[in-house]
Amino acid sequence: MTFLDSSVIIDMLEGVPDVVECVEDRGQPYLTSSLCVFEVIDGKVGSGDTDVVGVRQEFGGVRSLDLNEQVAMEAGRMQDRLLDDGERMAARDRAVHGRRTHGRRQRLRNQTSVRHYRRDEPPR
Repeated sequence: MTFLDSSVIIDMLEGVPDVVECVEDRGQPYLTSSLCVFEVIDGKVGSGDTDVVGVRQEFGGVRSLDLNEQVAMEAGRMQDRLLDDGERMAARDRAVHGRRTHGRRQRLRNQTSVRHYRRDEPPR
């Protein structure tokens, strides 16, 4: 199971070689949050007649998981632990990570399980 952030999905759609190779090495199933689906679609709109269903079908092999109240609570728990350690994570990234950890309530020991690649930085 590989959980993909919106920036990774965008890079996959654009065919960024390092990202494609890294994701394909991790294997399927590919998962993302409904928030990430929105972010990818939001990056494609603006013409007034964008086929949003077609945009979603471009990454149809990535299954979307809903962002719900339980996920929001898990993201809050995560931020509480991070702030206790003197760190802060962006709200949208917490929501994505919260969705991934929902139901398992595991401590986020490192951020390698869900990578958020900057567009100007190749994956490690």
